[in-house]
Amino acid sequence: AAAIYARAGNAQAAAELLLGAADVDGAVQVLIDARLLDEAVELLCKQGRPRDAAALLQSHGEEHRASVLLAESGDLTQRAKVLAGRGDYEGAAQALLDLGKP
Repeated sequence: AAAIYARAGNAQAAAELLLGAADVDGAVQVLIDARLLDEAVELLCKQGRPRDAAALLQSHGEEHRASVLLAESGDLTQRAKVLAGRGDYEGAAQALLDLGKP
């Protein structure tokens, strides 16, 4: 049924069906395929997967949003990695200092 909804252009209904079947990854993929990146990120965050949401944002060239999401979720170690990966070494150092790491 989810595939029928997806083919009919109703990605959100397809994602809800997959989510109801505990297929979070399938639901996220349906949303990505429908170019509903914000909804996919929101779903991952609601499922307690901010690192996956940040990785999804990074894969779509949204490094800044990924960094902000990680900061909001309290995952400063991963935020430091994202910041360093985009060349913001000062921001990465600050994230590590915020963690209490030298």
